[in-house]
Amino acid sequence: MSAIRDPARSNLLLALLLLHMAASLWHHIHNGQFADEYPNMPTGFPIWLAYAAWAFTTAAGLAGYYWVCNGRWLLGFGAMGLYAAYGLLAFGHYTMASMSAHTLVQNATILSEALTAMLLLGTVMVFLVRERDA
Repeated sequence: MSAIRDPARSNLLLALLLLHMAASLWHHIHNGQFADEYPNMPTGFPIWLAYAAWAFTTAAGLAGYYWVCNGRWLLGFGAMGLYAAYGLLAFGHYTMASMSAHTLVQNATILSEALTAMLLLGTVMVFLVRERDA
């Protein structure tokens, strides 16, 4: 397999993983610190829960990348796909209140996590298809 098609050597895959991790951290920190300011969020949201959720899901994403780099592509892409899919749950804020009900920073954190999740998930899917066709 050429280095360009090898997911373990893909700068794009690593860059998107790191970008999504950063966007997700920003959103989780904002959720934890300002949960009471998000429209229609449950009150009394424990701050530690936002950080624990980020740590747990990010560990899954990092484990996935580790497995991909060590040749366990199906397991690795599965873990990274689940990590990215979790990031899409950021759109759930818009089921509780419209985009216009959120502040600019709230929308920025929500959209940054969700859009980077879409990019990561799409990239994972492309690598899976390439591996199947190889």
